[in-house]
Formats: sequence, C-alpha cells, structure tokens
Amino acid sequence: MRAAQKIAYGHAGTDHIADFPKMTRDQLADLIYGKMKRSIENPQGLRLGQSSSDGAPVIYDPKDNVMIVRDSGAADAGTVFKPNLEEKPDYVHNKFGSGVESFEPGKLNDGPLPAPAEPPVGLPQQAELRPSEPPVNHSPVKPAAPCPEPPRPGRFGGGSMGGGGGGMIPVPGHGPAAEPME
Repeated sequence: MRAAQKIAYGHAGTDHIADFPKMTRDQLADLIYGKMKRSIENPQGLRLGQSSSDGAPVIYDPKDNVMIVRDSGAADAGTVFKPNLEEKPDYVHNKFGSGVESFEPGKLNDGPLPAPAEPPVGLPQQAELRPSEPPVNHSPVKPAAPCPEPPRPGRFGGGSMGGGGGGMIPVPGHGPAAEPME
C-alpha cells in the first residue's frame, strides 16, 4: 500500500490525475493497490511484465485501460496513467519487454523502511533514559546556605523617619523574639 500511495501522491497524482476524473489521490492509491495485489494473487485478465526501457514491473488492465509502472528506484515509486491508444495504438505492446504470469509478492512492495542512521564512529552516544527514571547527576554539589530574610520596610521603623527598629519587621519563628506590633 505504501508504494501505491507514493505513486498516487507522486507525479501521477498531478500529471495523470486527469485520467481518473472524480477520483481523489486516496482513491487512486486504492485502485493501484488493488491492481498490484491482483497481479500477485489472481492476475487473470491483466497483462504483466517488465518495461522494455528499464525492466520495471508493469501492470496493464485492458478492461479500464490502466497502466501501472512500479519503479522502485524513483522517489514517487512509479506512475499510473491511461495510455492514449488512439494516438499510439502500439503503446501497450511496445511498453512490455517481457511478460510474466504473476509477480512475486515482494516484487511490487516498497520494502522495509530504512534503518535509523548510526552516529558517526568516535562520537559519544546519548544515553537513553526511561521515562520513569530521573537523570542521575554525579557532580558533587554542596547544599546552598539558607538565604537571610530580605529587609522589609514597615510602618514602624527604618528610613529617615520614625526611628528605632532597624527597618526590620519581625517574622514569627525567625530571629530574636520581639514584642507584638500594634
């Protein structure tokens, strides 16, 4: 199906979509996939073979005049179109270099996805952490000393007026005991 989708969304989906009026690219991919699958499982009525130009697998269905060329070397995996047999009556005949009864199952698929690239030799690999494990920090870190309370301006002290109190408001539980403020 991946190869069929690449074909439908490649140049065939722009250059040849007019051959399939009222069909979306997803529907075109389904049509391609169905014919590819049929060329493996039940190829009766299909013409199958390799292209005379480059040996790519070709599927031709004379019932609806649909030709699929599965080019594994192309970025869009091939093409699908309806040959104009009025202008080129020998096109289908000339397209085939050789015929086959059916295609092998792996002949038309897109193959496995490429393996992820390995990091270049000599570069450290990033450690993989499990989501449930916090990262481990092996650097010796000393705990920070507690920060003193910053001075807070108050109604009764500090500044140039009022005198006394040293500009600090006592906070319960911190510092020397102080008389309650009114």
